[in-house]
Amino acid sequence: MTFTLAPDLLPAGVIGGPEPSRIIDPGEFLWLSDIAASGVPVDLSGMSGQQLLDARQVMERAIAALGEVAKFIPPNRDEVPVEAFTSERGKELHRERPDRFRRTDIEERLRSYQAGLRDFAV
Repeated sequence: MTFTLAPDLLPAGVIGGPEPSRIIDPGEFLWLSDIAASGVPVDLSGMSGQQLLDARQVMERAIAALGEVAKFIPPNRDEVPVEAFTSERGKELHRERPDRFRRTDIEERLRSYQAGLRDFAV
């Protein structure tokens, strides 16, 4: 197996280059995003500066992973094509909730997550 690395260093919070991953499928990225987002408390009051910083970093991971899902949507399509799902977890997530892989759903969640980053100011 050959792995191809991006020729330039990626900025913080970015998982991959401009192309969809050839290693991890969109369902796995959605799963990672969900895990990260669910690990951030809804109520941030009473959190220390360090806890807010840690929560922000976790939320940035959720955003980056969700951004990776979006890369699987071809320009002429409104959703991730079924053939992009190669892992069992990815196929299962797509079977259960195909709506979560639509461009509008992904973009709406990305906007919501990014807007929520303001709440993590220290």
